[in-house]
Amino acid sequence: MVRFRKILLKPLFLAITFIVLWQGLIFTHRDEIPSTYRIGNTGLVQQAAIPFLYFYYHFGIFPAAVAGIPAFLKEGISPAEVLAGLGGKLRNEFNDAIGFAGLGDYARIFLFYPSLWLGAAIKDASVIPATAALFLLSLILLVLAFSKQNRLAQGVAIVVLVGSSSFQTGETYAHGNVFSLTITISLLVLALNLEFFELVTRLGRRGLAIAAGTGLLLGCAREIRPEPMLIIFSLVILYGTMQGPTRRHRALLVLALLGSFAFTGLGWKTYFEAKRAQAIEFVREHGGVPDPNPAETHHPSYHAFFCGLGDFGQDRGYAWDDMVAFDYGLKRMHEQGMTDLVHTDLGRYRHKSLASEPYYLKPTCMPEYNAALLAKIKTDVLGSPLWFGNILLKRIGRIFSDSTPLQLNVVFTVLELPLRLWLIIPILILFFFRRRFFEIKVILFFSTLSVVPFVLYSGAGTTYYQIAHLVGAGLLAGNLNVFARNK
Repeated sequence: MVRFRKILLKPLFLAITFIVLWQGLIFTHRDEIPSTYRIGNTGLVQQAAIPFLYFYYHFGIFPAAVAGIPAFLKEGISPAEVLAGLGGKLRNEFNDAIGFAGLGDYARIFLFYPSLWLGAAIKDASVIPATAALFLLSLILLVLAFSKQNRLAQGVAIVVLVGSSSFQTGETYAHGNVFSLTITISLLVLALNLEFFELVTRLGRRGLAIAAGTGLLLGCAREIRPEPMLIIFSLVILYGTMQGPTRRHRALLVLALLGSFAFTGLGWKTYFEAKRAQAIEFVREHGGVPDPNPAETHHPSYHAFFCGLGDFGQDRGYAWDDMVAFDYGLKRMHEQGMTDLVHTDLGRYRHKSLASEPYYLKPTCMPEYNAALLAKIKTDVLGSPLWFGNILLKRIGRIFSDSTPLQLNVVFTVLELPLRLWLIIPILILFFFRRRFFEIKVILFFSTLSVVPFVLYSGAGTTYYQIAHLVGAGLLAGNLNVFARNK
């Protein structure tokens, strides 16, 4: 009993207990989270995913669905009866504006499963239980990692600031989307690799296992959203500049990371290609119309870059609007002789003579469309470097000015200070003069979270992913003696 009481009173146990209870209260009062900071993109639409979830959950088939299922089904009807009665309406994709099955990032479907395990009906399935569990896990593991490095106070301070972010908590607990995963995965990666930020006297197999496990994690995250994988660039730099291991050992870490990431991606690609082939045959066997068109496994890059130039490149015809890109691509394709194509209001192309075809053409899967966008991007970016450089400078300004402020969530309200990403400048200067290189490396580790707003698009809340200032403030608050002396 005495030993048990000692465990209960240990700072680490108290810290973890506080985190669980505090985040639990935020979750139960998620309607109180301010909606000021939100991502203005689609990401994941629950209503579009549910029909595909129904058939994947009951039959192991993806992508295949009947529009409107299971919302209009009578209570008590079995999946077998649904298939027998509605097999002729099966499709691999729908001609709607969302195009869930054609967007790629297919592992999004697995985020619904925790809600089903908790007893939710498929029509009410949500990704919130999954995103909430992952975020809470990342906070706990981060505190454990900092505690192991004898830096518990810093770990707790970081968790308090990141766990108070109304952007992160809102996307995690309230909005039922996938935008919280970028920060969540970054925290998990930091927790797994924190020991590498200091002098490493012995690497061994454990280090290689951590690198390979991190690659596996990022490879899986890549199948849900592209942004979380960007932290891999920070890891490559970290492994390559580690203190202690030989150059050969550092190279092995990088190879373990990248090899695991690549093989994980290949495994998922193979899996989903096989599932798609299976789904096409399933639809055909049950009287539906299979999709003959190619599909994407991930977000299209040229299309995204074209639209992304719409933040500050409107003077050259760019806009953060899919339809603008589709219209431009179609115009160029018409000039090349593909005049039979017309643009629908659903963001697809169709042939003039086939107005009622079951599957419209998705522009981003067409080589001619991608080539048209790439040609314009090359002309404008490479042909006018000053123009593009001015856009990058404006994006840098937006990254520093439009990041989320420092906040403190006390459950029923959120206190806010107007201290944004620019805060890292004085913090980094202080740590540099105090020779606190651990803190500097941890702060800079999150710099790759600004790759999307810097390289691709700086609007629609993409600057909210950056948490380097929250981490930096936490590192400072967790060790205030940096003002007095070196550690």
